[in-house]
Amino acid sequence: SGGIAALVAWLVDKAEEKIRATVLSVQESCIDSAIALGSLLIGITGAMVGLPLSFAVVGAITFVGALALALTKAS
Repeated sequence: SGGIAALVAWLVDKAEEKIRATVLSVQESCIDSAIALGSLLIGITGAMVGLPLSFAVVGAITFVGALALALTKAS
C-alpha cells in the first residue's frame, strides 16, 4: 500500500547508509509480527465471541485510530 511505501522511503531517507539494511529488516519484521499477532488475536476472540463480533471490534478500533490520526493532523 501507499502507506508502507511512504514508510520505507522515509526510513531510507533517515537511516545512515551503513545501517539502512538493518532498519529495513526491522521494519519488515515489525510488519510481519503485527500481521501474525493480529491473526492470533482475531482467532482467539473469534473463538470466544464469534467472528462477526471480532471483525466488528477490530474495524471499530481501526476506525477510531484513523479518526484520531486525522484529527491530530488537522489541528
